[in-house]
Amino acid sequence: MKTSTQNLHQKLLTLVKQERVLLTQILDHLAEINRGKLFLEFKCDSLLKYCIQELGYSESAAYRRIKALRITEEIPETKTAIQNGELNLSQLSMAQGLFESARN
Repeated sequence: MKTSTQNLHQKLLTLVKQERVLLTQILDHLAEINRGKLFLEFKCDSLLKYCIQELGYSESAAYRRIKALRITEEIPETKTAIQNGELNLSQLSMAQGLFESARN
């Protein structure tokens, strides 16, 4: 492999790791916004609306993050799994949906 390709690859690997850390930080901040119902200060009646209107997420992206947030609150170890690349946003969202179905 060329050196420039190796450098690009290494930079990309670093960014992917940072992205995983950022996701857990975003989920932590969303949890705090949700716990304090701070979304009401932005004239949003739900965390979902806050994510869409104030943070600019699409409805599906916001929904995935909220579902992931719920599972990380129930199972804190999932944050480490996100950072290690063992779990991703889609997997967490799906798992939370299965947990909700099992409860009902």
